[in-house]
Amino acid sequence: MIQPDLLLSEVSFNPSQNPAQNASAIKPSKLLAFKPILSKTLARQHRFYVTGVDAMIIRTRGPAPLDEIGEDLLYHLYPCCQRILHTVVSEEAFWMQFYHHYCTTQSIAWENETARQILDALMETAVGEAYTDIHFTPNESGMLVRFRHDGLLRADRVLPKILARRCLNRLKILGSMNIAQQHTPQDGRFSMTVLGRLIDCRLSTHPTVWGEKIVIRLLDKKRAFVPLKDLGFTPHVQDVLHHILQKPAGLFVVTGPTGAGKTTTLYAILQQLNQPDVNIVTLESPVEYQLPGITQTEAERRSITYTEGLRSLLRQDPDIILIGEIRDAETAQMAMRAAMTGHKVLTTLHTQDVFGVLPRLLDFNIKEETIVNHVSGVLSQRLVRKTCVACAGEKNSGDDVVACPACHGTGFRGRIAVGEILSMDLHVPNRGAEMLDPEAIRQAAQKKGYIPLKKTAEMLVRAGLTTACEISRVLGQ
Repeated sequence: MIQPDLLLSEVSFNPSQNPAQNASAIKPSKLLAFKPILSKTLARQHRFYVTGVDAMIIRTRGPAPLDEIGEDLLYHLYPCCQRILHTVVSEEAFWMQFYHHYCTTQSIAWENETARQILDALMETAVGEAYTDIHFTPNESGMLVRFRHDGLLRADRVLPKILARRCLNRLKILGSMNIAQQHTPQDGRFSMTVLGRLIDCRLSTHPTVWGEKIVIRLLDKKRAFVPLKDLGFTPHVQDVLHHILQKPAGLFVVTGPTGAGKTTTLYAILQQLNQPDVNIVTLESPVEYQLPGITQTEAERRSITYTEGLRSLLRQDPDIILIGEIRDAETAQMAMRAAMTGHKVLTTLHTQDVFGVLPRLLDFNIKEETIVNHVSGVLSQRLVRKTCVACAGEKNSGDDVVACPACHGTGFRGRIAVGEILSMDLHVPNRGAEMLDPEAIRQAAQKKGYIPLKKTAEMLVRAGLTTACEISRVLGQ
């Protein structure tokens, strides 16, 4: 608990008197020296916190009106005050303000905390700062804690070995994993409410020479549903994408490396296509977010393979099918068969650009004629960090921005998608089997208005949304 600058023993306080009478025993100058003494635990329990104490007034903030118990607690903690001014804010705003009002992980006395308190503090930091992953990496001195923010890892501090072991065991218990099994990789999951948000946590352990490493993937359901127009794609990409999605059938592929935001884009597309008269089914591994009004199936879980799951879904009278990823020839052939029989199929594939998808499908033993007639389009995307709004106007010589506290000294805050899109009928209208060669497709598409990924990225730089250095980091020279 944070102690006030002015101790109650310094004033003549009579518990039998009302707050106004007690307040007269304290000089206004000393009253202004008060600091909030409402502990973090009590603030979380009663869902309000003190923003300030001045002129005998207690100023508080919470997501609901202050009840009688809360008022009694405040008058007990601040007997010198005689009035409470309470501000009601939204639930989400309250928890974000609550996080910034109280201490972060930097102020935790790790040695004096339990494993539960340490993990709760780390989770609050991760959710409050919109981190996507927490890494616990063992080394010679203990366990290094790192957060992934905007695609990059940031070191926090090192946990002593004894605390690291306790935290690791607690995480494995939460994830329904075997704490005695330390030399074999394990996977687990659990959900918990952090700062008013329901967070789905995916755990993965891996044995190393210094002990078990564990990574937590944080899936915030409130941040999952981003409208397609807010992902950052240029108007050209959005227009071509809209054209492709208007088609009643065909295979649409989103490609890019791991962590490029492919699933987020597909979920945004599903939200746009989701209507009461449309039957949308998905086959994913794993299901990252639950989408209302959509039938979702988790492949490779409970003995359901991609092929078996897709074969079953085709008997469910679907209009739109989302396949999490094409990993083998059998899944590719089933997906193409679904597109040939009048279904709109969305999926992902790992290739470098839009022109690598068609040859990749050939590698899965799909006929050339089938590919050119039933692939409706391909979107290749990456995620680049956005220039911090707070310091975007202050730049050094070159492309580096001046860092500020709002962006943790990086000059960037948040990420946007940069993409290139290929529509088979718009960009390659006269296609045949010979057009499956990547260079032939590129030359034909450029004549029909195709915009390469790097050119799209340069538009973001000119608009001041990111920097040339960031584009080079993500796309290469």
